[in-house]
Amino acid sequence: MLPKNAPEHSETWDDIMKDVEEAIMPGITHWQHPRFHAYFPAGNSYPSILGEMLSAGLGIVGFSWAASPACTELETIMLDWIGMKRILIIKRKILFFD
Repeated sequence: MLPKNAPEHSETWDDIMKDVEEAIMPGITHWQHPRFHAYFPAGNSYPSILGEMLSAGLGIVGFSWAASPACTELETIMLDWIGMKRILIIKRKILFFD
């Protein structure tokens, strides 16, 4: 697959992408594939792509409140918005901020 040692000289972008296609992509979990049902889909709509670009640009690690309180609180507020807007049969008592 990939060589044991880093290249001595720079490589062309085409060579790098060839390595990605041949050595990396076969082992990647394709999260957005319609037959991948292990987790909910993310990054497949324009708003989620924009949110990902913004969080990546800020370097946000938002997997817990301790890692990023502002990110987690924004997520809980938006979940409430979705719950109230779409009326997902969520009882008011389980909304985060009511």
